[in-house]
Amino acid sequence: MKSLAALLFCCFVLGTSALNWPAIVNGAPWRTSPPDFVAIEGLNLKAFSSKDCVQTATEIAHTVDMAYVFLTTALNFKTNVTLYVLNEADWAVTSPVPLFGMPNYGEGKLYVAGTQTQFWVGVLDFLTAQKPQLVPELARVYKDSQGHIDLSLFFNLLAIHELAHSFHDQAQTQFPRKWMNEYFADLCLHAFVEEKKPELLAYLVTFPQVYSQIPATAFAYELLSDFETLYSDLPPEGYAWFQTKFHADAKLMYTRDGMRGLRKLYNTFIFNDARLAAVLAKEVSVTLSNFMTKFPILDPSAESQISII
Repeated sequence: MKSLAALLFCCFVLGTSALNWPAIVNGAPWRTSPPDFVAIEGLNLKAFSSKDCVQTATEIAHTVDMAYVFLTTALNFKTNVTLYVLNEADWAVTSPVPLFGMPNYGEGKLYVAGTQTQFWVGVLDFLTAQKPQLVPELARVYKDSQGHIDLSLFFNLLAIHELAHSFHDQAQTQFPRKWMNEYFADLCLHAFVEEKKPELLAYLVTFPQVYSQIPATAFAYELLSDFETLYSDLPPEGYAWFQTKFHADAKLMYTRDGMRGLRKLYNTFIFNDARLAAVLAKEVSVTLSNFMTKFPILDPSAESQISII
């Protein structure tokens, strides 16, 4: 869930009145006075922490870094990402998404909470209202020592989903649908947990499997074409439903196709200049391909002497 979609989720759990929409639209004032962060060393990506949560931040950063190395190797592409693990005060003046704890990525920066959050309570309330018979299944996996459901065990893993967005955001990988961006990020997350953190698998798969069982009739929109058309305008509870559908199916795809499926999905839509020029020459026009590859020095009279790529 990139930053704009994350803002929708804020509406779901806080209500629209809790958001400072002028600040969001006109430029977030919380970015104007960056806090004094502590650098976390020894990683493959840059990482910074709030001063009072360095130990927790270091643990989170090492997991994110493990995922970064995993995806860099799997996808054969290296992104430039800076991780911020923050307390609530630092989050308020740093993250472009005001809802504390909602992992989000944008412009090469990944924001994760370093202290306890409960932003997901609204999700649990909605599920309880719609399908109360499913709540015991969540309790079986997410119940804490006091007997309460703690969905942070799932939502904390979304930092890897957000990291995955950097691999299509910074590469020349252009998925033809918005929903494919999200599906790809979920597939990356699932592959990482399966391959490197299998002890977290129950935390990853249970909530999506449960929430996605809410019937489509509970939502105003239920088609992929709705997601594509509305995306940032979807009702937040509906957006969450689509995301859990993507999560659940990404698990099935990984089970069937493994890492090969992830690589094929990624590589199929890489359109660097060389591949784009080849497709233009073969499928559209050699004139357009030559314009791209020779610009700005192409001699139009020489077109007939240039063979199709």
